[in-house]
Amino acid sequence: MKILSGGDIAKEVKRINPQYIAVGYIGKDWHRYIDIEFVKEIIVSPTIGSNPFAIESIVKEIGFENVYFLDELHAKLYIGSDRYAFGSFNLSANAFEADEILVEFGCIANDGIKQAKSFYEQCKNRAINRYRTVEEKELALKNLFEKHKSLNFYKNNSTFVSDESSNRDGHNTDENFYIMVVNQDGEYDEDLLIGLTQRRPKASVTAHANNH
Repeated sequence: MKILSGGDIAKEVKRINPQYIAVGYIGKDWHRYIDIEFVKEIIVSPTIGSNPFAIESIVKEIGFENVYFLDELHAKLYIGSDRYAFGSFNLSANAFEADEILVEFGCIANDGIKQAKSFYEQCKNRAINRYRTVEEKELALKNLFEKHKSLNFYKNNSTFVSDESSNRDGHNTDENFYIMVVNQDGEYDEDLLIGLTQRRPKASVTAHANNH
């Protein structure tokens, strides 16, 4: 087993040529980190956090019959022919460029690959039970596009977050809230919101897209 962190994650994951992938979220730059020629199947959560354009591009490459949706998926698993990688890293620049954006950690191993494949199949079966037809998956992807459009979260790479603790009258409040401004040339990542709410459980998070 080899520990993965920082810049090692991207090169080591790509080196195993993943054939079966299960991740919570996919970012627009997914093709930089895996070789689609080797990918046979992928499971992803079709929820805010995944880039619908990224999912659409993968569907065009391997077909919807090989793309599975599991809303509650939070695991990150990349299985090659004889090795597999797992950890905290989604298939996105935010994860694979961990030195610059997020702190990620994981492992690459060959021992236990049968168990890893078994876990993947469990996720796949659960996904099939949730979205039984291509039409259902197409509708889920359409809904994801609509959610992104309504939030104006397109191509986001930079985010400004303000931690406020006073109301309009200038008085301190018991519950903090955050204002998030997203530039037009960035890509929304739900992990950022999750991190904020975990640090401040009572906080409400407001996101605003900056189109200027």
